[in-house]
Amino acid sequence: MRRGDYYCRRLGVHLSWVGDLGGFWDETDFHETRDTGFLLARLEELWQRVPRYKPLSVGVVLNRVKLIGLSSTMRIRLRFAFC
Repeated sequence: MRRGDYYCRRLGVHLSWVGDLGGFWDETDFHETRDTGFLLARLEELWQRVPRYKPLSVGVVLNRVKLIGLSSTMRIRLRFAFC
């Protein structure tokens, strides 16, 4: 994110567990940022709410990613390109 002018406004975490225990999803919103320390602190807050089972997979998702300096039309095109 820092190599370009990318900012995000939401961070989410998804886990699935070994066995038939289902999955977990949680997310948090904030003012747009690209600060790694801030994002890691938000991830740590989310991680405190994760049930303590043995994970099979863990995913961290940055949502509402925006490239500063582009028109809204260009942002929409980029959003579709990332899907």
